[in-house]
Amino acid sequence: MASSNASRPDHLVLADLQATLELGANLARLWLDLPPEARPILLLEGDLGAGKTFFVSELFRAMGSLVPAVSPTFPVVNTLQLRSVYNGVDKICHLDLYRLKSSDEMLQLGLELEVTNQSLVLLEWPENIDSEGWEKFFKWTRCKKPKRAISVHIDRAEAPEERNYRLRLLNSFEWWRESN
Repeated sequence: MASSNASRPDHLVLADLQATLELGANLARLWLDLPPEARPILLLEGDLGAGKTFFVSELFRAMGSLVPAVSPTFPVVNTLQLRSVYNGVDKICHLDLYRLKSSDEMLQLGLELEVTNQSLVLLEWPENIDSEGWEKFFKWTRCKKPKRAISVHIDRAEAPEERNYRLRLLNSFEWWRESN
């Protein structure tokens, strides 16, 4: 069950796994229904163990995946090929930038083969890459720069399965500066 904090319209408290599934399904539907040029990058923020990968699993499931997401901390990128192309989207790229120390490391990952204009991109720890690194990333992958991003910040709450979610729409390309 989800509840909204009346004083903070961007703040949701999700009391259980079912509520997280519903949020993931709604966000996936919204994301996929947008035309490609209007799709934002999804920034996932929160401490280690907050539930970012679980949330991504729910997004994956909502998009038709039979395979749950696993944390890409060590491989850095996980790609989910969708069963069919939907509104120009053929895959989801989930990047975990936690271990990266520089944008040069990111450019050595072969992302130009994974991230395309037909990909939905989810980023964990986007603040680990500076603005110059993001400029290089979009040039290297030949992807269009998104005009906006959705920041999803996840925190643990008091109950074991409960999570606090803060959602913000960042309306400029320089989302890496706004998300911190």
